Formats: sequence, C-alpha cells, structure tokens
Amino acid sequence: MKALESLYANVLAQLPIQPDEPFLLNGSICAAPPDEILTSQLKVVPWPLGHDYGDSARYDAVHFFADKNTYRRLGLLLFANMFHPNRQVILHLSHPQTVVTKIRIDCVVPNLSNTRLMGLASRPLAFGYEPSPVTHLHPLWKEEWRIQGHYEKYSGRAAYHLPDFYLTNENRRCGNTDDFASRRIIDGFGGPEATATLAALLLDIGLPQTALTEFCLESPSGNWSVAIGSAEAKFHVGYDHY
Repeated sequence: MKALESLYANVLAQLPIQPDEPFLLNGSICAAPPDEILTSQLKVVPWPLGHDYGDSARYDAVHFFADKNTYRRLGLLLFANMFHPNRQVILHLSHPQTVVTKIRIDCVVPNLSNTRLMGLASRPLAFGYEPSPVTHLHPLWKEEWRIQGHYEKYSGRAAYHLPDFYLTNENRRCGNTDDFASRRIIDGFGGPEATATLAALLLDIGLPQTALTEFCLESPSGNWSVAIGSAEAKFHVGYDHY
C-alpha cells in the first residue's frame, strides 16, 4: 500500500509559499491517487460527547492532528481526487493514538457519458492556488453572515459550498448503540467546490507563515463552516491531545 508521504513529493516541492505566487493545479500535475493509501502521520479523534450549543443542538465533533507537511500532502490528495473524480480513495490511519482508522474520500461529478443527463454539467479541470496564510480561528466563516441576520445568513449560505465530515462505521449504519459506538470512519468531503475549499485550506494551514495552530469548522449553530448535517471539524498543528 502506498504511503501518503511518498505521493506528490514533486508537487509539494514546487508549491509556492509566498502570497502573490499563483500556482496552477490540474489533473496532469496531480496524478490519480491509488485506491488505498496509508499514513502514520495523521491522528483523528472524535470528541466523545460532540459539541453542544446549550440544550438546543449537539453535533459530532472530529479533531485532526498532524504536522504542517502532512496537511499539505492531504490537501494535494484531495485536489488529485477532485481532478480524477467518481472513485473512492481510502486513507488508512495508523498513528498509534488515532481513533478513526479510515477516511473514505469521494468527489462525485456528473457522468458525461450519461445520455439522460439534465442541465449543465461541469467537471473540474484546474485550480489556481495562491498561498494565503491562515489568520483566523474560523477560516471559512465570514463575519458578514453574523451581521446579515438569521434569514439572510441561512438563505445566502446556500450559494457557498462547504466540506462535509460524516462520522460513521463500515456499513454506514448507526441504528443502535453498538453501531454508534463502532464509528471509526470518516466519509468526506463533498463535491468539487467543497473539496477545493478544504484542500486549499489544508495547503494554507501548512504554510510556514501560518502562526495559528488550531482551526475550527463549525456547524450552522456556530460559525457556519461545514455542510448541513456534517460533523464539526477542528484541525490542530501538532499531535498533543488536550
């Protein structure tokens, strides 16, 4: 099984780290990834009780721990899967402290050979990446949504494509207590727009100029940064578990 650390090393070496240095990513640069990949450099831990908002809502919460280079490699893997879509890539996690053991990565786009396809169909061909050091704890949240108020926040939000993180088990069935307790898999991360949003963020988290070491993607009840129905996600630089 290929190691994540051995993939896209040449691309990682070419990626700029300074703002105003755009770099074009595409399917030729990011070759199709293997179906199964292994890494010992990523630890993923679901928070036992999730994240609750008073007595009104509770969401699953998943914490990611890695060094900066691992986040950049993961970002490139997401871009590669986006440029070669409609196939599942499984990332196996072997860090000694990880609780989640697999991340199943899917990026679905319209099948252009489907003669019954309706409406406009698009497929991702390229992404112009420009480094942007992350300076906010909630990097995908936009403060104007708080100002706009409830109606505008929730109606306008549909125009944005946010990543999803679904904590589940091997069979994607969580109908009883045993099923719920066996959730050791994350399914993610959405369509091309959502995948690109998360992938670019991971590249930026890995920049040497990014001084923050914690980044939150919250549910609609908080600083909305994930798809509706998704678990919340928090990315930590380093492996300390508090």
